[in-house]
Amino acid sequence: IENFYEVHVKCGLKTAMHRESQRKNHPAVKNMYEKAVQRIKGKKVKMVGHVIGIDVPYEAPINPHLEIDTEKISAKEAASKIVKLLK
Repeated sequence: IENFYEVHVKCGLKTAMHRESQRKNHPAVKNMYEKAVQRIKGKKVKMVGHVIGIDVPYEAPINPHLEIDTEKISAKEAASKIVKLLK
């Protein structure tokens, strides 16, 4: 694909769970990670589909053009790295 760059934005599962629980006004299922954990423990919860990282293993990209660990750098630093890649 012409002008395609793969940027892997990563964080740990605990961080993803925390961030997801703090979201406001988002169309995705609220607290989906926690619901998936509860479902695995045998509790009945209303939810659609499987959750990557809980029910389905997450497969990180093999060779992204850029990897950003959001637990180690700020959003501003991440944006700067992406802009640098695009230039």
